[in-house]
Amino acid sequence: RTDVASGGNYLRIEPDAGDPVVRVKGFGSRLIAFKEKSLWDINLSQITVGNFVITQPSATPITMAHGCIAPSSIQAVEKDIFYLTRKGVYAVGYEPNILADILRTNEVSASIRPYFESLSIDELRKAIAIYAGFKYILIFPGRNEAMVYDRERTCWIGPWTFDANSATIYYDDSGNESYLVGSSSEPVVYELSQAYPTDNGSA
Repeated sequence: RTDVASGGNYLRIEPDAGDPVVRVKGFGSRLIAFKEKSLWDINLSQITVGNFVITQPSATPITMAHGCIAPSSIQAVEKDIFYLTRKGVYAVGYEPNILADILRTNEVSASIRPYFESLSIDELRKAIAIYAGFKYILIFPGRNEAMVYDRERTCWIGPWTFDANSATIYYDDSGNESYLVGSSSEPVVYELSQAYPTDNGSA
């Protein structure tokens, strides 16, 4: 909606549906709004009003079957975006072999669905993720577990036994990439690397 008094445009996506937006993420030239129970494709078009050109947002549902329960689980994974739902891990991306730029969602974690069914809603909500070394690492703070999807081998690994409540990719002055996670139980930052022969100094 155009609102000059508020300084421009804003978009409310079904505000009375009890389905809040948890995160908006860029995907190529478009935006995806992740809500708790649905996903929406945000289109930005331009309209001319007198001597002014105004950007006009509009929303189209991608899926109403599920949404994202853990905003910190949303990660770009090659040509897709992975995210955690109440049912497990899903991916949103373009439909393959289709010329039109149609977005679709697919379940990634069907083979380990019982694992996600064993988690509480609170554990799902707190989940965080990082995409490191072609692996989507999904960590459950306080549970001391992480599930890992190997993008190259298209398989799940885990659970890994370590705990963290934050994760990031760090680039030093030389451009070297490091995968860092913050401990959820102590003021310590750990680095994830295949170069280390042991875990935190022990086999």
